[in-house]
Amino acid sequence: MPHPLGVPSSAPDQALRALAEFRTAVYRCFGRWADTLFELVDALAGGGRVGSVAELTFEPVLRRGHGSVYQALEHGQVHPAAAGTLLAGQVRPGRVLLLGVDSSKFPRPDTRYVPDIGMQYAAERDHTGGSPAVPGWSMQWACQVGLDTGPGAASPATGGAGRVRRGSWGLPVDVRRIGTADNANEVTAAQITDVTTRLHAAGTATAGVPLVFLLDARYCPIYLTQHRPDSAQLLVRLRSDRVFFARPQQNSRARPAGPANTAPASPSTSPTPGPPPTPNTPPPPAPAPAPAARCGPGPGTTTTPNPANAANGPAPTSSRAP
Repeated sequence: MPHPLGVPSSAPDQALRALAEFRTAVYRCFGRWADTLFELVDALAGGGRVGSVAELTFEPVLRRGHGSVYQALEHGQVHPAAAGTLLAGQVRPGRVLLLGVDSSKFPRPDTRYVPDIGMQYAAERDHTGGSPAVPGWSMQWACQVGLDTGPGAASPATGGAGRVRRGSWGLPVDVRRIGTADNANEVTAAQITDVTTRLHAAGTATAGVPLVFLLDARYCPIYLTQHRPDSAQLLVRLRSDRVFFARPQQNSRARPAGPANTAPASPSTSPTPGPPPTPNTPPPPAPAPAPAARCGPGPGTTTTPNPANAANGPAPTSSRAP
């Protein structure tokens, strides 16, 4: 049975050799305190749920004390560029490369020393009646999705051949934190650009393989489209309340204005001509202008002072005369 990530079980030597090369490349991503950081990664990957850093010292693969672990986390060195290049080289080739981009919370509800903590949305608390938010960080991942898990059952639609099954496994390619003062769309656009550059540098993404990034509805498709690389494509879920305005079409039923569209008047509907004007006759007087509208009391009203506002001055009050 093939491994979900594509490691063939029929060639154990080749699989172990590939795993050893990957672990060597991971070790080279560390600078200072490389041994402790490498064993810390092993402890995090092989252990179960860990509540604190001190609990990691109970893992057999971590042969350091809790003091060395804290020193490595405080003074250790990690090369992000080397780690990104290593992860980009692990992307599985295919006819289409699908990369999902989404953020997840890293809750830190009881911390007092971690900086830049914001309120993050918690879906599991949305229907409990309380606040659907917890203090923590927002970590945005870019992972390859749609990985092949092996051939499926044969079907007549595929000519008797088994259809390739796609599982729910994901391959992490990049991760970065969205701070409280950052714009999520700007961080996402930079992340898409960096991932695309690394995939082309690693030879995973070629000119004939479409590179598609899948995003949720909270991302702005307009901004990301304007800042995307030329070799990347975007597929963004649209919000249900988004409105699109199309270009108005010209109405073909409207008649053009002009003398060609004017029909001749019939004798029964034509007006009767009046007497010709006399040269010495003065023009008729202009009608008197209508009285200007005013905002005061109209005719038939009287104004009396309001005794309730005597302290503030005379305030006119209108009352209709009988």
